[in-house]
Amino acid sequence: MLEQWLYRKLMTSKTFHYYVRVIHAMMNDLPLPPHPTRINRSQRRTYQSSYVPTRKHKWNAYMQIWRQEMKDTFLFKK
Repeated sequence: MLEQWLYRKLMTSKTFHYYVRVIHAMMNDLPLPPHPTRINRSQRRTYQSSYVPTRKHKWNAYMQIWRQEMKDTFLFKK
């Protein structure tokens, strides 16, 4: 879940894409791209979800992660 969140943040980051383009341009002897303009905090999109997990949902998610960690740690086979 954390990995997915970090991936989404990286893929929506204009700065990350700018640096990828800079590296690509440097490796291929291309002109450097113009730097993206900064976005004011008021212009940023905020993600608001109506989903609120219940205790049961949280416990179920915890147990799935815990089982997976135990399996990966101790190499249990199904």
